[in-house]
Amino acid sequence: MSLAASHGTDRLLTLVNAAVLRATPEALGMLLLRDDPQFARIVSGSAPALVAAALEDGRRLATSVRLVWGADPYAVARHRSIPVVQIEEDHCYGTTVLYAEYAERPPLIRLFGPSIGALNLRLADPRVRRALEVVDVMPVFVAHELYHHFDCMRDEPPLAARHRVVLLRFGPVCWTSGLVSLAEIAAGAFAQHLLGLRYHPKILDLLTLFDAAPRAAQRMVESLNDVSQHAAGQDCEGRAS
Repeated sequence: MSLAASHGTDRLLTLVNAAVLRATPEALGMLLLRDDPQFARIVSGSAPALVAAALEDGRRLATSVRLVWGADPYAVARHRSIPVVQIEEDHCYGTTVLYAEYAERPPLIRLFGPSIGALNLRLADPRVRRALEVVDVMPVFVAHELYHHFDCMRDEPPLAARHRVVLLRFGPVCWTSGLVSLAEIAAGAFAQHLLGLRYHPKILDLLTLFDAAPRAAQRMVESLNDVSQHAAGQDCEGRAS
């Protein structure tokens, strides 16, 4: 490894170590919710409850799946007749990277090899791997997309449609929108619980951001710290009252 590459990994490891100190599922879920296009329309004070509901939904579904089909996401996909295919195309748009996607009709999970390979390359460094306690991210993304399958197949509306925000009111008419980020929060919780991961997979974005835009990775760590401090402040206020 060149000296420059070594220094780059050292900087990444510093960010990872700072992030894991604050990387609760609630804090990482709040980062996802904050990125939702409709975040500004969420009723004030309700964001933590929405994150909690999404995390619980993911954990509850993962518990059910483990009881029926076990914890291997590939085996679950086979039992559900969901093909899992790897696509050797780069789905990167600046700092936005697509790792995998689920198609509902017919059910299909696509894994984007270059994006996943870049993450696994970072995890090849034993220091980064030990900090995040992940060896291979591919099963993580299979599990993530399995949540979307089960979310779509339920008898009730998908999670994102169950928690809606108001876009526009005109007399008795009200236009609303679902919160797509809730399904992403839940999918991460599903993968974390199914696979026994230490962290919600949202933390893996830090590795991708560092390669695409190191300053964006720094901002992610700062945002995680802000969210954690805000949550701690609210907790103290609640106990004081």
